[in-house]
Amino acid sequence: MVKKEAPKPSTVNDAVFANVVVAPNPFKEQLRIANYESRGEMAYELLNVNGQLVRSGSLQPTETVVETSDLAQGVYILRLSTSQNAVKTFRLVKE
Repeated sequence: MVKKEAPKPSTVNDAVFANVVVAPNPFKEQLRIANYESRGEMAYELLNVNGQLVRSGSLQPTETVVETSDLAQGVYILRLSTSQNAVKTFRLVKE
C-alpha cells in the first residue's frame, strides 16, 4: 500500500492569514476581523448558507468591523482574499 502525502498548504495563504482572528464566533451584532498580514488590497465577503452575498468590502489596515445586527440567525461563510489570489474561508454562526 502506497501512502499518499497530504497536499501542502499554500505558503502564500499561510503567511498572509496565519494570525487572522475572526471573532466572536458565534456572533450577534458585529463581526471583527483582525491580525491579518497586510499585503496589498485585501477584501472580505460574507455569504449566507445559500451562497448569497450579504456583506462585502475592503479590509482596513489593522482591523475591520462588520455590522451584522440585521442578519438572520444561521450559518455564514466568511471569505478573505488578497489581490495576489490568496484566499481563506471561515465558517461562522450568527446567534
